[in-house]
Amino acid sequence: MVVAYFTLASNPLNINSVKLFPEFDKFAHFVMYFACTLTYLSEYAKYKLPHHTELNVELAITAFACVMGLFFEVAQMALTNEREFEFLDCLANAVGAITAFGLMRCWGMHLVRETLYNTVTRRRHHHRHKKYRETDQD
Repeated sequence: MVVAYFTLASNPLNINSVKLFPEFDKFAHFVMYFACTLTYLSEYAKYKLPHHTELNVELAITAFACVMGLFFEVAQMALTNEREFEFLDCLANAVGAITAFGLMRCWGMHLVRETLYNTVTRRRHHHRHKKYRETDQD
């Protein structure tokens, strides 16, 4: 919802009068889609604990973020008078999503597993196997 608001609002932060640096909006697009994809991938990793994540699901999440970026750019063109479709915004969205995927794939999934592995309640099937192992030893 935050990404939708910042993408479709005419001037969400009222910063048109402030000169931050050239092409600041491309940086903002990168950051929004990086954060969005990182959040989706982190939640997926947390959901999969104690098991490892699957590459095809991670790629699907990343592709969804890229398609969402394209969809919002088209929506800007169709639904607003103040905003327009920009190919470089789509590119910044995709690069942000792909960068988040790369970071999570190479480093972040291990961090999520190390941080949350012991705090996540084991799923029912893990308890069942433990119970059967204890009864087999008796």
